[in-house]
Amino acid sequence: MQCPNCGKVIVPGVTTCPECGSPIGSEAPAPPPAYAPGTPPVQPPVPGAKQATSGWAIASLILGICGFTCIPLIGSVLAIVFGFLGKSEIKKSSGRLKGSGLATAGIVLGIILIALMVIAAAVTLPLYFVYIGPEKIVTRTVDLGGATAVNAEINMKSGTLNVTGDASELMSGGFTYNIKKWKPEISYNVAGGIGTLVVSQEEGWFWPWWPVESEWNIRFNNSVPLNLKAKLSAGKTQLNLGNLNLTGLDVNSSAGDVEANLSGRMDSLNRVNARVSIGHLQINMNGEYGAPIAFDASNSAGNIELNLTGKWKANLDGNIRTSAGEISIRVPEDVGVYITADTSAGHVYPDGLKSAPGGGYVNDAYGSSPVTLRLDVSTSAGDINLRLGY
Repeated sequence: MQCPNCGKVIVPGVTTCPECGSPIGSEAPAPPPAYAPGTPPVQPPVPGAKQATSGWAIASLILGICGFTCIPLIGSVLAIVFGFLGKSEIKKSSGRLKGSGLATAGIVLGIILIALMVIAAAVTLPLYFVYIGPEKIVTRTVDLGGATAVNAEINMKSGTLNVTGDASELMSGGFTYNIKKWKPEISYNVAGGIGTLVVSQEEGWFWPWWPVESEWNIRFNNSVPLNLKAKLSAGKTQLNLGNLNLTGLDVNSSAGDVEANLSGRMDSLNRVNARVSIGHLQINMNGEYGAPIAFDASNSAGNIELNLTGKWKANLDGNIRTSAGEISIRVPEDVGVYITADTSAGHVYPDGLKSAPGGGYVNDAYGSSPVTLRLDVSTSAGDINLRLGY
């Protein structure tokens, strides 16, 4: 070390130069580097600048919400991943980005839903093996047993119900199911010449995402007078009854479409009742009908289609109602028709019919035909479409 004043070599640790007496100070430490080697310099935020929101954070919150609605598993996983990416991006921005709360919310939503799905899987997986078994297909037949008429009742909890004719016995059926408790129970007895047949399905609890199989295909004898009741809690009902000697029909479906084809020759049919809570109801009556018929059809949420273009030898009195949905009715030209139609939020389209006193609609045959079809039609929200002819 040298004296900064005279240049004499100084022994380290000496504070005063022995030659000139000048004070010898310690060297000032070198200033630290502005940033660590290998890392970019941190830019301080510009005072007064507006903070932008991290796109990762926004995406995390949106996906966290979607995880509870439309994309449960994928949305929740992406919400967690994007949330952490957003937090990292915000931390490195040194105040230029915001949205840490959005990222946290997305992460929390994703974790909650995944946790709920894990808990649900832990609960439902053991139940799956308890309730669900291999697919089984069984067939059953029931002999008439001397009955001159039959009251048949079908109670199906969930699945697809198909009913038709052409059975050589009173009833023959094929039943497909994979829930153990859904094995069909059949009882039949005859008293006073009247047979009572009940085909039922026990309550079999299941989760909506389980691969449930349930289908009944039932055939009845064509000649025996049959009063049929069918009840389905959830599923599709298909009734092709044109070949049967049907005396009455009652259909009740809580959730699912119902289609009833009554287009054959039915001289004894006197009652048709169809009720659907949620679904589409379609009834086809373009056959031949020889007895007065009391008709009632209702639907809480869904459309109703009714075809009445058959050959009528007796009157029909009907009520058709729906709370939310359209009603479409096709009526014949050669049989008198009188229809009252009312809709709270919709329109009435009387194609081929004309207005009558009292607010009704009639065809040209009304008043001159010995047979009259009278219908009282109403809907709370939906159009009423009335059409004349095929």
